[in-house]
Amino acid sequence: MWRLSACLCVILLTSAAFVSTSFADDDQASASAPLRTEDDTRYLQFVAQAPLPPIARPDYWTSENPPAAPRDDDDSEDLPPPTKAMPFRQAELRPQEGLKRWLDFDAYEGFMVDYDVRYYPHADVTAQPSRLDIARHHFAAGIQDSRGFGMFGINTRINWLDLNSDATLPDGRKLPSHLSDIQAEFFVPWYFPFSEFSVAFGSASDKPFASGDEMFVDITWFSGSPPGGDKNGFLFFINLNTNREFLNGIPLPGFEYRYHDKKADNLKLVLGFPYSAARWKVTDNLQINAEYEFPRTVHTSVDYVFDCNVRLYGGFDWSNERFALHDRLEKDDRLFYYEKRLTAGIRWQMRENIFLDFSGGWAFDRFFFEGRGYQDRDDNRLKIGDGPFFGITFGWKF
Repeated sequence: MWRLSACLCVILLTSAAFVSTSFADDDQASASAPLRTEDDTRYLQFVAQAPLPPIARPDYWTSENPPAAPRDDDDSEDLPPPTKAMPFRQAELRPQEGLKRWLDFDAYEGFMVDYDVRYYPHADVTAQPSRLDIARHHFAAGIQDSRGFGMFGINTRINWLDLNSDATLPDGRKLPSHLSDIQAEFFVPWYFPFSEFSVAFGSASDKPFASGDEMFVDITWFSGSPPGGDKNGFLFFINLNTNREFLNGIPLPGFEYRYHDKKADNLKLVLGFPYSAARWKVTDNLQINAEYEFPRTVHTSVDYVFDCNVRLYGGFDWSNERFALHDRLEKDDRLFYYEKRLTAGIRWQMRENIFLDFSGGWAFDRFFFEGRGYQDRDDNRLKIGDGPFFGITFGWKF
């Protein structure tokens, strides 16, 4: 032990002596260093007068939105100029899923969450003395990130329908008091640039995840032009979905072409199968939007922007939802719900990343039916009377 201690002491003393010698040499070298000559002084003056390299412009400076010119009479600190109030449209601050994420020109990056509630007061049930109240809740959250060659992310979605009624289906079973559609989606780039593999799973039922028969999967492989941005190009994909409105559980190939008129910057198109969309900016304040998803999903709207914070809109929607009831008599049967809506609303952009939306309108051509597809819509059908609805939506991105 004493030999080890002696060795350690020798090592420490040697190290200390070496460090002291090094510092002494440095001090001696500094003291003996010659003073700057006249040539050195001229060189330093030349370097000080040399122009600096250009500074990269921030992302918010564009050709349409240049930085403000400095003012001679303003000695205050320069602040970055505000972004343009309405570049093309105010992007929907909500997580996108699957195909629409690739085709949306305003695809986001970061974390988003939104909550939407729509209430349908008392409506008559055809051929029954009952009335029906519906409260529809929608919650979604997602995180997406792009690394230059594809998108990474996770999206979650919960749709909840509260059905307050003692109405019964034609076969005698009571209409469920609530229906849920819960889904989680994961997507990553795959194999080569601008290709993506997406896997979603969930359950749509009155008793979600009660068994494997109430669960579904949605698997998609995409390849084509990168998601988001303003690049024109084709997209090809193949999708397997066990809760699709049509051709349920059968692999479905598709294609899309995305077009943006960059010169006029007033038209954006997505054309293909099974989804198509158009956005036409008629004026700086007026915009027309249309979306169609084969075979029976439609969204149209006309938006008028008063300023960068407030927008009025009106439109038409045709939508549907599908649920696998736990007590269904046939395993392949699902409970379908279809409705059409005329909507008017106002959206307030509270901050750049927060919005609040109030809407109302008239719902019509509403019905439930149980079957394998739309061709069975006259079997075990429950028709709901027309009536008003009211809604509120909150969205947040950070």
